[in-house]
Amino acid sequence: MKYLLSFIFIFVIGTLSACHDNHFGLALNQRSFYNPAALCPYCKGSPFMSSGFSFMPGVKNNSGFYYAFGNDEDNFVHGPWDMSYSQMKSDHVKTNAFGIRYAYAKQMGDWKAAIGMRASFYHMQGIDAASFSTKLFDGDAGMMLTNQKGFYVGFSVLHLGSPAKTINTENGITYAVSLPQTFSVMSGYVQKINEFWDVLHDLSFMANTTETVFQPGGMIRFKHHYALGGGMTFASNEKATYDLRGGYMSSRFKFLASACPTNEGWTIETGITYRFWIQSDCDGGICSVKHPWSRLDDFRKHR
Repeated sequence: MKYLLSFIFIFVIGTLSACHDNHFGLALNQRSFYNPAALCPYCKGSPFMSSGFSFMPGVKNNSGFYYAFGNDEDNFVHGPWDMSYSQMKSDHVKTNAFGIRYAYAKQMGDWKAAIGMRASFYHMQGIDAASFSTKLFDGDAGMMLTNQKGFYVGFSVLHLGSPAKTINTENGITYAVSLPQTFSVMSGYVQKINEFWDVLHDLSFMANTTETVFQPGGMIRFKHHYALGGGMTFASNEKATYDLRGGYMSSRFKFLASACPTNEGWTIETGITYRFWIQSDCDGGICSVKHPWSRLDDFRKHR
């Protein structure tokens, strides 16, 4: 008897599968989880912390959460980095994951580019009839370009080498755990309408050996802070679905949430990102960052 468990991750372990979409979720809350080279597209970056969770009301084993902290400004390690912990629970498995990513960033005039890597460690445990326990290592790579005023474009390869593992249990059941190598492209920008209104567009595309997913979306913002909109998910082996999303965005604090109807019920996802030492709001432009480290200007001039 063979029981196949196939995981396609996008957040560190793919914990947040908003809108019945295991590949993207609400990536606006934490871009580095699907591209380890992620830069802040609206600012110069800063130290930050973020968290998020996903669940289906009325469904016991379909939830996940993550915590992350790091720094995506021009800092002593030269580029964006973060560390994260995630957990996912489904009907058959619970996964705990630890991840660390680092990106080398380079200023190019008004633009900034980065290439990055992420290393992850997973501990997976079977639930109920699926009795097993295993560990797995994974790696992701990516690159990103942004003008730091709202436009960004990136490319990433997740699950380098398609890591997999087979577990043979004492009761004779074999479990196969696999993470198919996945190619992702993402882009977005801010289109200013007038002094009070702007529109945030975003596009994501994913492809691996099992399926392709295309996800366009957008939100309209009032006073560059209060956002409301939605998106669509087109998967090669599923019916098209839609999601509603909205929240509050500023240079210091971001809160976004999405809700999507599925056959099993509504899927809810939300998350926050908090930035430290930000002096003023971006308002669609470049943030001003007050850094606590001394002699930072000398470091930037002479490195």
